[in-house]
Parts: sequence; structure tokens; C-alpha cells
Amino acid sequence: MFKKLKFSKLYYFIICFTVLNLSCEDDIREVTLYDAGETTASVSNSSLEFGASTNFTSSSTKSITTDWTFEGGTPATSINPNVTVTYNSSGTFEAQLLVKYVDNTTEIFTFSIFVEEDPNSGPVDVPCGEYGNFDVVLVTDNISADQGFISVLEDAGHSVQAIEGQYNNLTSTGANQLNNFDLVIISRNTNSVSIGGDNSALATIWATVETPVLNMNAFTARSSRLQLFNSTEVDESGGNSLDANIPEHPIFSGITLTGNNTGTILTGSGLHTVIVSDVGNGTLIASDGSKVAIVEWEANVEFYDGAIPALGKRMFMSSPTGYMLNEVGDAILLNAVQYLVAGAIPEPCNSGGPFDVVLVTDSVDGDQGFITILEEAGHTVQAINGQFNNLDAGGANQLNNFDVVIITRNTNSVNIGGDNSALANVWATVSTPVLNMNAYTARSSRLQLFNSTDVDEGGGNSLDANLPEHPIFTDVTLTSDNTGSILTAGGFHSVLVSDVGNGTLLASDGTKVAIVEWEANTECYDGAIPASGKRMFMSSPTGYMLNETGNTIFVNAVEYLGAGN
Repeated sequence: MFKKLKFSKLYYFIICFTVLNLSCEDDIREVTLYDAGETTASVSNSSLEFGASTNFTSSSTKSITTDWTFEGGTPATSINPNVTVTYNSSGTFEAQLLVKYVDNTTEIFTFSIFVEEDPNSGPVDVPCGEYGNFDVVLVTDNISADQGFISVLEDAGHSVQAIEGQYNNLTSTGANQLNNFDLVIISRNTNSVSIGGDNSALATIWATVETPVLNMNAFTARSSRLQLFNSTEVDESGGNSLDANIPEHPIFSGITLTGNNTGTILTGSGLHTVIVSDVGNGTLIASDGSKVAIVEWEANVEFYDGAIPALGKRMFMSSPTGYMLNEVGDAILLNAVQYLVAGAIPEPCNSGGPFDVVLVTDSVDGDQGFITILEEAGHTVQAINGQFNNLDAGGANQLNNFDVVIITRNTNSVNIGGDNSALANVWATVSTPVLNMNAYTARSSRLQLFNSTDVDEGGGNSLDANLPEHPIFTDVTLTSDNTGSILTAGGFHSVLVSDVGNGTLLASDGTKVAIVEWEANTECYDGAIPASGKRMFMSSPTGYMLNETGNTIFVNAVEYLGAGN
């Protein structure tokens, strides 16, 4: 038989506690109460044309929030799992998705979006004789030492941003900021490690800068930094003048070269340059005699084989530490700025010609006096009877190859302006300045210069200058603003009109309009067809009847229009 054992409550507690303690000590298990959330994120297209859109998608499980941020995009943020983003800025941008799950853990996804340059941006259009006014950023660690560069640029009309160290250790955000400028200049007063780093990481980011970069720091141009040259050696004791390897290059515009040498361009010590045997895939523009001084590379070209190609044009220009340029050096620097942004140096304005002039006439013999006066002034003249009657698009294109078009009084107005607006529309496409000397073609029923169909052939023979300071009166003696007689016979033929609409009255014959001008793309009067080029009306009798004063005013008008004033 079994004996019935009896235990007190205390013994039961001790036994149970011991058993439980021994059984759990080596058997700890991790318990998962639920499956973790997860996210799948995608973008439909990561390489876009300017202004294009792309779709971002997040498929998340067990998420509390979904937060998108889109650098450079519209919208800039979104909490929707699926969102369409439009990019109206060029460059490389980061899109980021931050997902927060129910267990308070987070996960981040990033995408790199590349947007092409705006195809309509194009080079800057600079009028003749005028340099552009550009937004320039100076990458520097010492504004005081670079103040000379800033002053020269600002004196030339450029705006300059310079904040010490702002673009050191460049990030994608900084690269995008640089892409908002017209030109980036890397000063000699920068620490090359902060610009190019000790590996290719910073060079890769700098390569995304599409804005042209003028690099004036030899140390940052080395293969260990921004990889412009396949060398790590720098010479800080270069010359102080330049030998032009390409003397016709735009950066030497206005520079007097002696044996292709600029003469000294510095007020102090010599140029700092990279010691290199060749310029790789670049174009050597100038040397200091023995070492490279100015080199340029096109966009998307490896500076040398194996280097990281940049998205924008690059130029290296040797410089000492700090501003030490003289007047010649200033001119070369400003030329380089203009060239890198606009692609060319503006030609001097052709203020006096010679110009290529075409005479629209039905009687070359009757207009021979005009031809002779123009040719004696150095201009070339084409005149063929009836050549541009009933003008068509092909004829308009031919006229656009000349500097000035003159419609003489010896034309039949029906052949020029027609009986409806069809010919007026074709003439309006002529962007070359037109000097119209035929009152009948200037009427509202023809080329629509004046809002009238009436002509007076019994006008005066002298001019009252309404704007005596106008260039057409240069070298003309005015008495009480009157020219005195300008004709050898007859009187002016003019349109009878109460006002000149949207034009500027330059002269009258006392009671009637005689000389009027209209700017391009302006309705000559409200409702008229605007012409794509400048227009001037000058009263004239039939045929050539000008005296010496008339010749001066006529040639002045041609040269004023030809110079694009």
C-alpha cells in the first residue's frame, strides 16, 4: 500500500517555485506577436525631359504615415502613397519616402531623378556692342582677397554672390543651387580638399553642375580633385603673360597681341598652373610660355580619358592667389565670362556700315540718284525692277538677308500692298528694317503704316524737326528746328493723317507728316498688322530730287536703321 503523504502549504509553495525556476532558466524564447510591416517603393521614370512628370508609388503594409519629399519637383511634398511629380528645373534631384510603421519603426527610400536642361533656354542673346549682365557665383574661402574680381565683374554689370565656404564639400542640393546661376567661378582662394575631396565623391557631384564653370584654382583642377588634368603637380611660379595658342578665340577679343603674346596681364606674382604634358580632351587656348594657362572642355566630355565628364562647359584659367589682374587681365577675364555664358563675344555695333541695302523699285533709272549716294557712302545696293512686286514668303526671306530695305516712290502701290491685307501680312514678316518712301504704299489700304487712304502730292520741300536731337539730323544745320530746303525740285508726297498712331513723329513739312518711325512688333496704329522689324516712313517726291542736306538726312536714316538703333 501506498502511504498518504501530507505536506503543509509552505512545502507546496517551495516545491512549485523550485520546479518553475529550474524549468525556465535555460528556455527563454522570443515571441513575435505580429508580422513586421514592409514597403515596396518605385518610380516610373528617373530620367526626364525638362518639364516632364513621373509617378512615384508606395505599397506599404502596417504603416501609420507615408511622407514624400521631392527636391526640385512640384508638389514638393505629399502624404499620398501614389503621387505624380512635375520637374520644371534641370539638374539631379533626390526624392525621398519616409514610412512609419505601427510599431513606431521607420524606413527610408531614396530615388535620384535626373532632369534634362530646358531646350528653350539657349545661349544668352546679347545685342551688338553690349556684354550681357549675368548672375555669377564666386566659390571662395576669402572674399577680401577676391574683392578685386568681384569689383571688376560688378563694374561690368554682372551680379556676384560670394559667401565664404558656402560650396565646400558640395552636396546635390548645393549643385542644384549652382545650376541657378549663369556662371560659377572657382577662385584660387579655395581649399582644394573642400572642393575636390580626396576621392571621386565630390568630383562626381561637381560633374552634375550644368552651369559653365570657370576654374581658376590649379590645385582643384588636378586629377586628385576635379579631374580637369591628368596630373597632381602644380607650379606656383608661372609667367605673367599669355601666349595665345588660338589668337582668334573670343577671349582675346579687343586684346592687342604682339607675336600672339598678350603682354603682362598681372600686377604681381606669376600664374599658378598644373604641370601636365597635354590637355587631354580639352582645347589649349593659351599658355604662359611653357605651361598650360587657359583650357576649355565642352559639356559631357571626359577631361582626359577615364575622368568624370561634367554636364556643363568647363574652362581652366591660371591665376595666382588673390586678385592681381591689370587692365589686360581684366579684359580677358570679362571676355571669358561672356564667352562661357553667351557662347560668343558681341561684335561692335556697325554704327555706320557699310550695309547691304536693297532698293524695291519699278524704275532703277528714276532712282539712280539714291543708288549713287548710297554707294558713295560705302554701302552696297541691289536694285532690280519689280523684283519684289507681289511679295511672297520666298521674297520676304530674301529681304531678310539685307541690312536695310528701301521702298521707293517709283513703285506701284498695288504691287506692294495689294488691295487687301494678304500682301501686308507677307511684308509684316520682313524683320529687316524698312525705309518706306512711298506714301501710297504706306496707306491703310496697303502696308498699314497710317490709318488713312488719302495722299497729298503738293507738300513742302523743307522739314521741321519734331525731334531735332534724333540721329537722322546729325551734321544737319537746323534753324529754329527747320532744315531748310532738302529738295532740288517738287514737293513731298505725304499721307493725309491726323496723327501717327503708335509711331514717333520725327519731322513734318510744316502741316503734314514727313518722317515717322515705329518699333518692331508694334501696330503702326491700333488694329494694323504689326511688322516683325523696325519701320520708318520718309516723304519723297517721285524719283531722286534730294540736295546735299537731303542726301545727309537720307544716308543718316539708312545708317540709323542698318545699325539696329
